Amino acid sequence: MWFLTTTETGIRAVAEYYRQAILEEHRSKLNLPLDEMVADIKQAAINREALTGGRIALDPDRPMFVTDAHDLRDFYISVGAVYGEGENATRPPAPTPGEGDQ
Repeated sequence: MWFLTTTETGIRAVAEYYRQAILEEHRSKLNLPLDEMVADIKQAAINREALTGGRIALDPDRPMFVTDAHDLRDFYISVGAVYGEGENATRPPAPTPGEGDQ
């Protein structure tokens, strides 16, 4: 988990386990400028897409990575989720304990 903090030099992203890191090399990766963290995440997404061809894994039979929530239905169908009626219809998960209690 990461937290954002404002310092004199700008906004920084600090990992929850920053204080537990012993080596300075590790600490420097757990406390960094927010802009640097955003750039690292964007570069990682580019690297992942290049490595996997846009799929969720290296296997070319795996489905494409979903970057738009509007495409989730197609993704679920491609990984074997079932929609429709009958015994094999997709069912919502069980309600959380206490759901609906007032």
